[in-house]
Amino acid sequence: ALAGHDGAVLDDRHLLHCAGGQNGGLGRVDNGDEVLGVEHAEAAAKAEAAGDVNRTVELLEKALKHGEEPAVLNRFGVILAMKKKEFTRAQKLLERATELDPKNPAYLHNLSKVLGLHASVQGQSRDSAPPPSSPGRFWQWLRRLRPSS
Repeated sequence: ALAGHDGAVLDDRHLLHCAGGQNGGLGRVDNGDEVLGVEHAEAAAKAEAAGDVNRTVELLEKALKHGEEPAVLNRFGVILAMKKKEFTRAQKLLERATELDPKNPAYLHNLSKVLGLHASVQGQSRDSAPPPSSPGRFWQWLRRLRPSS
């Protein structure tokens, strides 16, 4: 199972609003670009709840054009991996979410799951895509979270 931005465990059927905040949504901000990003992210959550994966992807792409919100990057990566099997692109989004918020265990969990799913799919396919970019960065992030002995 993959995890949401708040650490809640998800499976590919569980729908999660794509961003954080006390009410489950991104907080409104004064910057017009960020407001547009929030609106696209909220519309994407509604499209996802309605089961419209292609519209969800389109809206999340628009949201990211207005700024990189780690929760949006995380949700987008999960959707690409679970619904569209676009593991390489999902990995890049999850790596970026982890770069922006390296102490968020949900992002690390999802990145590790996507790397594992990708490896599993590659093992089942004769004509698999090249392996994902270096998972070494993931382990570097993970080491930063663990206290030194």
